[in-house]
Amino acid sequence: MFEFVGICNYDPETSVWAHSNEYKHGKGKGLKAHDCFGAIACYACHTEYDNGTTMTREQKQIAFENAKDATILWLWQNEIIGVLR
Repeated sequence: MFEFVGICNYDPETSVWAHSNEYKHGKGKGLKAHDCFGAIACYACHTEYDNGTTMTREQKQIAFENAKDATILWLWQNEIIGVLR
């Protein structure tokens, strides 16, 4: 999950699925990345990730990877995703 210090509003009511902005995940002009490449983000973090100027592109890439990992862990721990047996 995204958590940009000084930006995050920590309000789950505004949380949405933020798709990756990376071409390697399918992002292109007029195309969103595949749904599996995303992370939970509050409105403020999502806006910063997509359109903000506070961070560099490289910082946003690192932040996305961290947020994606945290989101997958949260989904797993809350039994929203799992392994088929």
